[in-house]
Amino acid sequence: MSKHSSLLIFFLLLFSGGRSYALNMELLINGKPLAEPDAVIPLQAGKQFAIGFRITDSETNLPATDLFPGAWIRPRTPGRLSCENAVRNYLAQGSNANQDISLNGYTFITVNTDNSIAVMDPRLHLATSNLLALNQLNSRVGNWQLVSDKQLLYLTLPDEGLLVEMNPTTLQINKQILLDHKPTGLAIFSRSAIVWVASENAGKVYAIDRETLTLLNQFDIGKGAVQFAIDPKNHRLFAYSGGDGQLIAIDSLTQQVQFKRSITSGITGIAYSATANRLYLAQPLLDHLISIEPETGTQLDTIAIVDKALDLQITPDGRWLLAANGKSGVVNLVDTRNGQMTHVLQFKHPFDQIVFSKQYAYIRHTDSANASLIHLPTLQAGEDPSVIEVPFGASAPDTIGELPRLSPVAMLPGGHSVVVANPADRTIFLFMEGGMKVPMNAFKTWTASPVAIKVHDHSLRHSQPGIYQTTTKIVDPGAYEVVFYTPKPLLIRCMPLNIESSKVIIDKSVLPVQHTVEIESKNIIAGRAINLEISIHQRNGELSRANDLQVLLIRPRTNWQHRSYAKLSKKGYYTVNLIFPESGNYKLLVNSDQLQLKPEQSNIISIFVKKR
Repeated sequence: MSKHSSLLIFFLLLFSGGRSYALNMELLINGKPLAEPDAVIPLQAGKQFAIGFRITDSETNLPATDLFPGAWIRPRTPGRLSCENAVRNYLAQGSNANQDISLNGYTFITVNTDNSIAVMDPRLHLATSNLLALNQLNSRVGNWQLVSDKQLLYLTLPDEGLLVEMNPTTLQINKQILLDHKPTGLAIFSRSAIVWVASENAGKVYAIDRETLTLLNQFDIGKGAVQFAIDPKNHRLFAYSGGDGQLIAIDSLTQQVQFKRSITSGITGIAYSATANRLYLAQPLLDHLISIEPETGTQLDTIAIVDKALDLQITPDGRWLLAANGKSGVVNLVDTRNGQMTHVLQFKHPFDQIVFSKQYAYIRHTDSANASLIHLPTLQAGEDPSVIEVPFGASAPDTIGELPRLSPVAMLPGGHSVVVANPADRTIFLFMEGGMKVPMNAFKTWTASPVAIKVHDHSLRHSQPGIYQTTTKIVDPGAYEVVFYTPKPLLIRCMPLNIESSKVIIDKSVLPVQHTVEIESKNIIAGRAINLEISIHQRNGELSRANDLQVLLIRPRTNWQHRSYAKLSKKGYYTVNLIFPESGNYKLLVNSDQLQLKPEQSNIISIFVKKR
């Protein structure tokens, strides 16, 4: 069994503990139960539809929560594996990307050292690459946020003065807005219609309409860099400007300023605790923190700490405040319930990031390939917290140079695993928090080195009590079945799903165009410059024309890659200028939004390069 197969099985077994009961499941299409077991669903091929599963406890008939079901749709063809064997095969090998329509899954989105953004599918193995999309930006990313409910990615590009809205799957830019000062910080409230943007050095706060990406309001809070903290329950945005120490609170629904106070200059960290209903500021010139009453901005008290705090973080439950000085490797633990510092943790390596999962605080060390993990359930007054050190690669992250203030750690769906990007190794490591205290898998990247990562979750969402749903589409009409399972309590079901063909008008414009990609160049010699010629035909023989064709060339089992745009020489024919360094086999993938071509397993082209 492969390492990847073992990982999949381990991942599901990890969640198999807990209650033991039987389940009932009902298939929902566009929110309505499937009327008959073999009913024909009047869905238009190629169009999105909602598919969901209502899951209840068979004894109480109450909604079943805290489940992590898996599901996909597959064609009903003779000789296919039975439902149970299909699930067993999926756990061992992963879903068949060419045949199955996955209703679960996730992708990695990375920011890289060359200012590119990349999307990777961790389950897709394209020779040695699992790159799905790449967008080369012209400047550095100041900040970024993935908004799952709208499937949108927002980025600030301070050197260009831009806020950009992007599709997190294709990385196409939907909209952008030019702002008059360098935008950096981002704050987006759940189900809010506004994107809040902080300027890098001009004391500005911008309210941007998410629908149109136009400027709604602008707030001037003095000079210097602006930092954000949010109170999500009360829809309150706190913004601090470091130049002259101005602090304001804004109602994110009405855009009204609730207070504006002059605090003190030189604050380096700001954080809000819902548990204590307090705002905390880090003043590095003094060995203490400042506690602020969030309704009026009145200073309440100071909290003595060890060393100078440069950064403040609040644990997900809101109780514990981590006041950190990454340069000296010190973390102060403050109990927000009483405002007392309870522990001081001294790490032997400096760090630059503290990122939380549900169970741990990840402290990314800069001059070491390790991270320190604080087990959050062990944070108790009077008791030493549990701290472990975990290796994430072989090389220290700071060997690539200055590291941006973007998180290199992201949680996977389910909240019990994380991925960590180590730019020095050009690798993403998977860490299962319930397993062995070492990374369980590694994903080599074929972009520039990844410095930050997010996880774009495509899986079934618990939208209502007992209802797990997502959206999908089926391109071709015909006979299908929905494969569904939960690992424990064990429930495996296969349900027929017929997409009518004779009575449904198929919109040809939404169907993907089928292409044939071929290499026209012959006698390719290693070490010699070549205009590699590629032809692209539709399956009906017609030549295809596009001006956005991207080419990815890789050499299996090596780090060599070449990525560039192809030049259209004549209709259907494209050229790429390059030098193949050595003889042997290479792989080519192409990407074009205009031609609806994606870098998928079925589109891999092999190239043999001869010796000189």
